[in-house]
Amino acid sequence: MLQLKDGALICGNKYTNKILEVAQIVYARHEWAVTISSGRDSHATGYHPQDRALDIRVWMIAEAMREKIAAEIRAELPYFYDVVYEPEVVEDGKVIKGAHFHIEADANKESKTV
Repeated sequence: MLQLKDGALICGNKYTNKILEVAQIVYARHEWAVTISSGRDSHATGYHPQDRALDIRVWMIAEAMREKIAAEIRAELPYFYDVVYEPEVVEDGKVIKGAHFHIEADANKESKTV
């Protein structure tokens, strides 16, 4: 199952479609739903506004397994994709950024030969 967080904006293209495809395959192995928490929204820099990156929720994944799941996703993607687990950010006792996987198609890596 695939869901979008309220307000998340994504633009379909070969990069975001590949991220969605692989995330759904890996999450389905564990019977989890994929929730996109961020696409081109709320990011002024980086690959998000270029529609080359998505953030995916990890709430349903035990914290001890998150790096392992990130590695599973990375193993299924082409060489120029990066998958980073970004832990929750808390300031003054308030969560300002939830834990998620940041997945991006790195243009610099893509332009280089393998």
